[in-house]
Amino acid sequence: MITKLRVVTKQVTVIKLGGSILKAPQDFDEILKKLFKQFEEHRLILVVSTIKGITDLIISACENPSKDILEKILIPYYNALEELGLDNDAYEGLRKLSEEFVHAVQNCINSQSYKDKALSFGERASALIVNGWLRSKGYNSRVFGPSDIGLITTSEYGNASPLMPYVLFNIKGSLEKVITNGVI
Repeated sequence: MITKLRVVTKQVTVIKLGGSILKAPQDFDEILKKLFKQFEEHRLILVVSTIKGITDLIISACENPSKDILEKILIPYYNALEELGLDNDAYEGLRKLSEEFVHAVQNCINSQSYKDKALSFGERASALIVNGWLRSKGYNSRVFGPSDIGLITTSEYGNASPLMPYVLFNIKGSLEKVITNGVI
């Protein structure tokens, strides 16, 4: 299911691509093709989730890392890159992200900050794939992480909360120029 979260203005729409619709690599292509009309008619912010089931696998990997479980987590994303025919930049981005992820998993038993880093892998990988797909279709898109948009939280790893109203001010300021310039 694709959910329009809210319309910020008449020109900007935020769309969340939830994990319940990202079940397999081919889902990226099918869902994004359905959004073509949205790309043409609106300025968009896409928020992406991990592929369904990956978060549970990451939690398991943090508790008991093994090559088998890491492969179950990584392979769907590499399959998505291949199925979508994305370029070497996307592969290189996923390779680097995968290295960071494996390092985080190897350290998350003893560190909540590494566990948080590992848990972010699915969303970050999905964003990389969506961005690669959009760019391959000629759209001007960019991936923004929490620090890129000014998301400030408490420092309580595993249970951080956003510091409002700073977050709203920062996000508006960081995304306004980008959206105005037509970047997805």
